[in-house]
Amino acid sequence: MRKMTKIWVAVFWGGMMSTAAQAIYAPIPDIEKGKAWTVTLAGGVSYDSNIFGAATGAIDSMVWRVAPSVKFNASVSARTFVSAGYDLAFDHVEDRPQNQNLVSHAVALRVAHAASPRTNWDIREAFSVMRNPESLLAGVPLNTDQSLTSNQIDARLNHSISERLGVTFKGRHTLLDYRNANLATELDRQEFLLGVSVDSTLRPGRKLVGEYRFQMIDYDQAGATKDKDSHYFLAGLD
Repeated sequence: MRKMTKIWVAVFWGGMMSTAAQAIYAPIPDIEKGKAWTVTLAGGVSYDSNIFGAATGAIDSMVWRVAPSVKFNASVSARTFVSAGYDLAFDHVEDRPQNQNLVSHAVALRVAHAASPRTNWDIREAFSVMRNPESLLAGVPLNTDQSLTSNQIDARLNHSISERLGVTFKGRHTLLDYRNANLATELDRQEFLLGVSVDSTLRPGRKLVGEYRFQMIDYDQAGATKDKDSHYFLAGLD
């Protein structure tokens, strides 16, 4: 059985710079409202008992991390909001074979628009270059370079049919590209997700939600044996 133990000690610093008051439409956390720029710096140290998630021959190591980030928010009109962000993570893995310094990047873009008091849409894109994801996928031989590039686009359309009834349409496209040639052969793929949900307000603070999702996974190679389609039906109280 795979054993993994982590102990984190972290420090965090955050700062915000305001250049102009936000306009009317700003679908973001309250802490970011009124701030055009948000700058943060996080750092910490952890102990990982199994840095590659191996079933046997585990390698343990101390991991030191520095992670700065910057985010920009702006309401460009009374109904349209845009944001962009960049995150960098620098990890030093003391006992990792070969390269001990790993640098990951993430860029996020967002456009949200309120078409009317009852209808709004939201489009987000997240591009990331991840070095050495720590969990190895089942069935894949141990490899010391599990780095990958991913790009994900999410789209959502919300419409309130009435004060108590709402409907949401959503879609997602994800592209995964592994750096190592062997892992790329096995795991490079595209994923598509489409969904629709209906929610009904039973009382303030309580909703009944039903949702249908369709997922399609399309592998770059050997798709005839690995591609799959899935259907999901969800229901519950929110």
